[in-house]
Amino acid sequence: MMNEVLTEMETTIATVGPKLLGAIAVMVAGWLVAKLVAWGLRKAVDGLSIAKTINESAGMGAATLGENLGKAVYWVVILIALTSALGLLGMQSTIAPLTNMVDLFLAFLPNLVGAGLIFGIGYIFASIARRAVTSVLTVARLDSLLEKSGLAQITKIESLPNVIGLLVFVLILLPVSIASLDALKMEAISIPATKMLEGILYAIPNIFIAGIVLLIAAIVARFVGDSLKQLLPQFGVDEAVDKLGLLGENASENGLSGSIVIAKIASFLVILFGAIEAAHLLQFDTVSEVLTTVLEIGGSVIFGAIIIGFGIWIAGLVARAMLSTGEGTVDKVAKFVKWAIIVLAVSIGLRQMGLANEIIVMGFSLGLGAIAVAGAIAFGLGGREWAAKKLEEWKK
Repeated sequence: MMNEVLTEMETTIATVGPKLLGAIAVMVAGWLVAKLVAWGLRKAVDGLSIAKTINESAGMGAATLGENLGKAVYWVVILIALTSALGLLGMQSTIAPLTNMVDLFLAFLPNLVGAGLIFGIGYIFASIARRAVTSVLTVARLDSLLEKSGLAQITKIESLPNVIGLLVFVLILLPVSIASLDALKMEAISIPATKMLEGILYAIPNIFIAGIVLLIAAIVARFVGDSLKQLLPQFGVDEAVDKLGLLGENASENGLSGSIVIAKIASFLVILFGAIEAAHLLQFDTVSEVLTTVLEIGGSVIFGAIIIGFGIWIAGLVARAMLSTGEGTVDKVAKFVKWAIIVLAVSIGLRQMGLANEIIVMGFSLGLGAIAVAGAIAFGLGGREWAAKKLEEWKK
């Protein structure tokens, strides 16, 4: 009996022993390979400039990109070695799901490596192109030219070569990203992502043109504003605005004048025109419609304000003319006429703005009647002697 047990144990050891030793050897070899591959990958990845940037942004104490990728590859190699070792022990049915998963990963691995190579090579090329463009434009002293032309104050760009270099980098990296996603051959992920990147790529020309339109609008707005600030004071605009008191008593002390206000309004309108055209180029129809509506309303408001301002000026002129003809009652009539004209001008201005047309029509009628009555009273009080002389002349 004992001999049979010993014989059976010897048979089992003779059968399982080599398989067990083989499985152990596979696991040890897999562990060594995993360690070696993880170390090499960590060194290679952490030496890349993009990895250095990512590691710096992660902060001190955090695992580097190479370490994370090395750990991932380490466990993948261990998993492959484990499936091989269990297979040597005759546990195929137990590890069938694990084997299928490993087979799928190994089948996908060439696509992943290809996508990584495409993106890596493209990234290196884009980085080289960015540095080359930035260096050439810096040597060409593009920043100094921008400063001399006055565009630096308009665009608020600290370093134009860096901005252009970044644009070149993005323009190269976008098609590279599309190609790397196609190399993955994962339609559920690659197709939506590719369409999104293609949409961005196709929109870049319109974005570029829209940026040029906005830049030109900003340049024109500045030119128009500076020109108006120099020309309008020569035509007496500032003096007229000060006399009317439209900007308040302390406007000049605060550095505010009629020419400055008009120049700012004109600059704003020019930039608004540019923004409308840029929104149209970018196919932002809703934004374009909103800006167009703002422009239309703003034009009506500005024109109405001009009418009101002109009416106030006329009212002051008429009042001063009436005050020069006499004293006493004429003073009260002059004030009445002045405010009647102001009410009329405000009514017309508000109507131009499109505000409460019925009320404005009524105000216009009342103002016109008030002016007629005031004129009759003014003539009766201030022109009685002149009228008496004319009547005597006509009698003779």
